[in-house]
Amino acid sequence: MRAVLALSRRALYNSLRRPQFLAPLVVFPSLMLAVNVGGLSRTTALPGFPHVHGFLDFQLAAAITQSLLLGGVSAGIAVALEIEGGFFDRLVAAPIPRAAIVLGRVVAAAAIAACQVLYFLILGLIFGAHIAGGVAGFALVLAIGVLAGTGFGAIGVMLALRAKNASTVQGIFPIVFVVLFISSAFFPRNLLEQPTKAIAVYNPLSYVADGMRNPIIQSISSATVLVRRALNEISRVPGAAIPGVLAPTIFMLGLTSVFGHASHLAFYHGADFKDFIVPVGFMQGASFTGAATGVNLARDIEQGWFDRLLVSPTPRSVLLAGLVGSATLRALLPGTFLLVVALILGLHWPGLLGIVIAALLVMALAAAISFFAVILALRFKTQQAAPLMQVGGFIAVLFTTSYAPKQGLTPWLRTVADINPVTHMLEGIRQGFIGNVSWGSAWPGLAAAAGLLLFFGALAVRALRRVGYDD
Repeated sequence: MRAVLALSRRALYNSLRRPQFLAPLVVFPSLMLAVNVGGLSRTTALPGFPHVHGFLDFQLAAAITQSLLLGGVSAGIAVALEIEGGFFDRLVAAPIPRAAIVLGRVVAAAAIAACQVLYFLILGLIFGAHIAGGVAGFALVLAIGVLAGTGFGAIGVMLALRAKNASTVQGIFPIVFVVLFISSAFFPRNLLEQPTKAIAVYNPLSYVADGMRNPIIQSISSATVLVRRALNEISRVPGAAIPGVLAPTIFMLGLTSVFGHASHLAFYHGADFKDFIVPVGFMQGASFTGAATGVNLARDIEQGWFDRLLVSPTPRSVLLAGLVGSATLRALLPGTFLLVVALILGLHWPGLLGIVIAALLVMALAAAISFFAVILALRFKTQQAAPLMQVGGFIAVLFTTSYAPKQGLTPWLRTVADINPVTHMLEGIRQGFIGNVSWGSAWPGLAAAAGLLLFFGALAVRALRRVGYDD
């Protein structure tokens, strides 16, 4: 027991010592929560939606579940990095039970999970959420969340022990994200569209989220106390490429099935929700690709390969161009796959000019996110910075008119979308899918893309030139 406590304290200390890697566990879901509530709060008026005080009450459980899933991935990455660094081998050779090594990390995951659940419950109360179950409901949500976080942490550790590679464990992030979307975490199960409704019945995350949601939106009863909790083993991903290619398509399918009824609102002007959301999937694919560039660079730095590149006669600007250039081309893979699937499902064809403009803007966004991720990789020099790289693209893409036209956004989100230059890029991509292509809609997006490339490109060049001089 002393070994378990000592190892759990060590894991907690390492997490708290570098809070920049712990913060995304709550920042990322908090941003998602803000976007969902800001963009889709009026969906509570749809027939069949449960009686709630506000959409925030319904979404809290989804944010908590997402945060706990990220915590499990983070625990797995930490163990994988210990394996890669050789520390895990020294633990195995030490005169302590091997079970204590695993339990120490899982106990630490449980402690972090408790903090995550408390954070979101307090955040929700601050912004006007009501917990119908009262103090007992608060305690029940905390208990279920800690149990779920412990389970997710155990799965993350298991994947790390199997994969023995931090990049592989990190590669499950897109899969975790979309598996959560095809559950009833974000929208009532009776309002989901097929096939999401059928999948959600068997998705264990539906029961995790529903178990935490019931004490928030309903008074506690014997029926709601008996919450089913099941966790599936996440299949080991052979690499990060396949999840990155599939994620935008699953993102589109999930959002269309979950929020498809939202297009019945007047401010969509009759546009099909699928046509409206596919451009967001293109940009998500570009964001994932750009972030992956930084993660791969961080891995090369950890393994010493990047140092050998720096002492080669190749100019550093050429190294940067190679990194970013490959990202712009790879960004077309998830976009092409998404386009083909969406066309099969009846997507409106935007015309050749619309496709060309969309491709240019997608490649530009991938390059800008790549520059951003390279800056972070050069700053932190570790794959643990991957969540920071991903959250940049997440903010850029979703804090726009991603879910609804400006008329349907809450005032604060509308203001953010007006300021966000990526909004112009998204509108430039979307124009052909929901209407006609025009220069008036295209040039603001192209101008915004040029500005982002110049800004982040200049910072990335500066960061790369300083490597070796400030170390």
